Amino acid sequence: MNKRLLLFFVLLHFSVAPLCAQWYVGVKLVGLSIHIKKSPHPQLYKGRLDKHGRLVMNYGVAFTCEYRFHPYMAVKFGQALLSDCGGKFAGGSILTLRTQVPLGKLGEGTIGMGPFFYYRRSWKNMEGYVEQGIFKESKNGRWQTKFVWHGGEVEHNYPINKHMDLSTNVLPGIPVLFVVMPGVRWRVSE
Repeated sequence: MNKRLLLFFVLLHFSVAPLCAQWYVGVKLVGLSIHIKKSPHPQLYKGRLDKHGRLVMNYGVAFTCEYRFHPYMAVKFGQALLSDCGGKFAGGSILTLRTQVPLGKLGEGTIGMGPFFYYRRSWKNMEGYVEQGIFKESKNGRWQTKFVWHGGEVEHNYPINKHMDLSTNVLPGIPVLFVVMPGVRWRVSE
């Protein structure tokens, strides 16, 4: 499709749709990691639920702030602090452009894309750790990081009342893992 024609349709969509301005904040528990690929070091996973380390419990919290500027479009920032699969301190920051899909009585589903930055205390000195080339090592050797321009998330929000939703996020770290985070989301403005 011609870029100018695509731009025209996008601008047309935004010009005829009613504008809205809503703010949401949320708190999620960093919960289950589902590893897609077989790990070369599952014995290092502190919260593993099976011997192969496919299912691992993580412990942490994520805070989110979302601005919905259009009935079907929003921007969301999230910051997580957690104990990673190896029991070490880690964190992640994500900024996404999101689109919402109403699901009737089931609430809404959202899909977001944007940059994602993950950092953790280095596993390099853990006995049995196998470097897979996923993370960049800091100069001082204390941290491992991963930056992805095309990070994403899928979220489901089920309304409890007018101002609060049960909210579940799935962060795909393809081809390595998925992270599931249940929590709540509050609407702070109409």
